[in-house]
Amino acid sequence: MLSVLIPVYNYHITKLVSEIHKQLCKEKITFEIIAFDDGSDIKYKKHNETINQFSHTKLISSSKNTGRIASRSALAEAANFDWLLFLDADVFPKSSKFILSYLNVLNRTTDAIFGGFAYQQKPPNNNGILRWKYGRKYEEIPAIIRNKDPHRIIISANFIIKKSCFKSIHSKMAFTGYGLDNFFALFTSELKLNVVHIDNEVYHLGLETNLSYLNKSKECISNLLHQSKTNGIIAKNNKLLNTFISLKRIGLNYPLALVYKLIHKPLEHNILGKHPNMIAFQSYKLLYIAYTDVTK
Repeated sequence: MLSVLIPVYNYHITKLVSEIHKQLCKEKITFEIIAFDDGSDIKYKKHNETINQFSHTKLISSSKNTGRIASRSALAEAANFDWLLFLDADVFPKSSKFILSYLNVLNRTTDAIFGGFAYQQKPPNNNGILRWKYGRKYEEIPAIIRNKDPHRIIISANFIIKKSCFKSIHSKMAFTGYGLDNFFALFTSELKLNVVHIDNEVYHLGLETNLSYLNKSKECISNLLHQSKTNGIIAKNNKLLNTFISLKRIGLNYPLALVYKLIHKPLEHNILGKHPNMIAFQSYKLLYIAYTDVTK
């Protein structure tokens, strides 16, 4: 009935798999759990091999790192059932009824169900405050709001989808790099999938450092900009890109690029500090997309 699929790279997943397995057994359904190790360091691979002790559970390993898109495609190919539950390795269910909540809304007319994201109330002690503050403000969104525009707010770290629909989406994934959710959202819209959102969150535990998240955000912006020039529809699904294109139409891309050159250093000082300001971060991204458009 249900294939739980977990791509993993250099992360311990035994606690996550143990919890999901316990919930699946409780519901007495036909299931499998498959994790795909995408060329992790040996210490992570050895640790995660312990999940093979659970019934209907296995770890598949790759000798080299192939990336998130390829990992998910390999998992979908290995899955035996028509419903696929994808979970990122660095998440953990918020509720002990996580599996049941998904099972209660599965039906033939729904193509994909997104459970949502959550963050711990306490700020992280490490240098991950930027990712935590951004997630709390822009990703912890109740289902009642997400369902108003179901193809726009897509977080693919926690969702169930029909295998046929997933394969249709991934056949269109012709890019690599950070920013997968933007394109996943685009293709759910293009394919007119019946998308439903529910309040069935997972905690996001693997928070990147401030510098790592800033660099990934810049990579995502570059990918967005490149893809928008070949597939303009993506602008409708992304607020940042849509705002920039509107400003570019009235000739503000060059002034914004100049502003980026003048003030990006003090903005980065704030963003990478102990108390990053989200307005500063969002402003930085808008200025950076203008600068990238002008210089690349």
